[in-house]
Amino acid sequence: MLEKWKQWAIKMNLRKAVIIFIIASLAIVIGCSAAVYSNFQSRISEWERFAETDREHGREEKEFDGEHKFDLGDWEHDEDYKENKEKDWEDISKKLYLSVGDIALIAGCGIIGIVISVWYWVLVLIAVYRKSCRIGVNATLWMLAALVFNLAALVALYLYAMLKGTCTNCGRVKSSSGKFCDRCGNILKKECPQCRQIIDMPSEYCSNCGKKLDEKEE
Repeated sequence: MLEKWKQWAIKMNLRKAVIIFIIASLAIVIGCSAAVYSNFQSRISEWERFAETDREHGREEKEFDGEHKFDLGDWEHDEDYKENKEKDWEDISKKLYLSVGDIALIAGCGIIGIVISVWYWVLVLIAVYRKSCRIGVNATLWMLAALVFNLAALVALYLYAMLKGTCTNCGRVKSSSGKFCDRCGNILKKECPQCRQIIDMPSEYCSNCGKKLDEKEE
């Protein structure tokens, strides 16, 4: 079973899978956001209108207080106003309570979010496994690193391959002293014909004696 999974991970079209993941995730996030907004928008708007009305009444009361003296029957101290305000606030508070449908919607969005997160995590693990197999490093070790550091492990793997250098033929990480790739036998380093210094294949001059290396001498 594990071998089948490894073969599937190696052969799958990772770029296509990432594109599908991005498109699906954006569509799901937009859909969930629209559902949550439409479910709570009317109640939130009603609460905002009530709060704005109360603030406006407070400003008018302060302006009135600055010009006149008033008794307990005026503005905020008016019994009818206080009763209406308390009743309106009680009605709005009841509407803001989460119903069974609200809880189900929030729980559904949370489950979808978990599924997207797991999907993303699996894609990163596959990418790490494919890259580590391609460059010939310990795939198990790097996948364990990806479980902890996720995308940072993948970035570190690419940086490691870039710094170490890879075989131009098969992509395996170059050894520090080998002249040939131990996977495909491709020549990785060459010898200066003048001083016998071992140098990298792309070099045009010997780093030891400075001799220019032409194709015939190589």
